[in-house]
Amino acid sequence: MSDFGVCYRGGERALKGETLFRATDGHLQFKYAPVSALFFAGFALLPFEAAKALWFVLSLVFLFGVVRMGLNALPPSPVRRGLIGALGFLVMAKFLARELELGQVNLLILFLLALMTKALAGGRQIPAGIAAGASLFFKPYALIFLPYLLVKRKWKALATTVITAVAGFALPIIAYGP
Repeated sequence: MSDFGVCYRGGERALKGETLFRATDGHLQFKYAPVSALFFAGFALLPFEAAKALWFVLSLVFLFGVVRMGLNALPPSPVRRGLIGALGFLVMAKFLARELELGQVNLLILFLLALMTKALAGGRQIPAGIAAGASLFFKPYALIFLPYLLVKRKWKALATTVITAVAGFALPIIAYGP
């Protein structure tokens, strides 16, 4: 779980108010927004092996949550959902195993974006914006949805995304000052 190790170290540094981004870390340098280090600070309160185990379990929860939301979004069809889920899992198994092995944040981001999509489909714009904004704390993938929100005039979702992102990006001021 080398990628999780980077996040864990970022969480440790955030707890101590230390510099997150260090060239001496080489390839395993912290590359996320400072707010994500605050998220991982919770894991850094645990011993590393316990934190890894917790992250692994959470990653599985994110994965199964995404699969469940995806299967529930399918229209009724003669093909059984279980078969579709199993085939999809088999196609993606190699990549999912690598995600889990490295302890990456991509399953968390995918889960947040699936929650956003589900909320939008249900007409719940504010929860959709919170999920999209929170996903931006880790990687900028959700930005691709902003033009959609503009074109579809999902103003509440757009505003909530921006407010959530701005609040999250401002949060490290607590640990680091302005």
